[in-house]
Amino acid sequence: MPNHFHILVHLTETSIKPKRIGSLESTEINNAIRSLLSSYTAAINKQYSFTGSLFQQNTKYKPLSKANNDYAFTCFNYIHQNPLRAGLVRKLEDLNYSSFKEYIDPTVQGICTKQVAYELMDINSNNIYDLSYGMLKEEYVKNIF
Repeated sequence: MPNHFHILVHLTETSIKPKRIGSLESTEINNAIRSLLSSYTAAINKQYSFTGSLFQQNTKYKPLSKANNDYAFTCFNYIHQNPLRAGLVRKLEDLNYSSFKEYIDPTVQGICTKQVAYELMDINSNNIYDLSYGMLKEEYVKNIF
């Protein structure tokens, strides 16, 4: 997306356990996301001689669990369908900066842990393409954020 991004991350207990970082209480994942966004902002600012923040709002996250695979499935497909819904592409596989191709093409290897995603959503690689194009229930989409 031109003005935001979504990421679905598999976390360990250690990465979400509260800990003190300086005078703040945070988590490893919060610190990692903060560091990523801060580094990205610094690089863009340096490249274009900009100053200030690139991101308007704080990072939001919600935990997913296998017990709530409807929510996980909705998030997964919302992320992939977002550019299609916004009219940026005609097909999900047209977006270069998406993990969708990694999930539908077994020869594409990237950073996704596909098996974990399949288990979390109780789906398999044989039906991922058709399921990804399915309509999302609006009541589930409203609860993403």
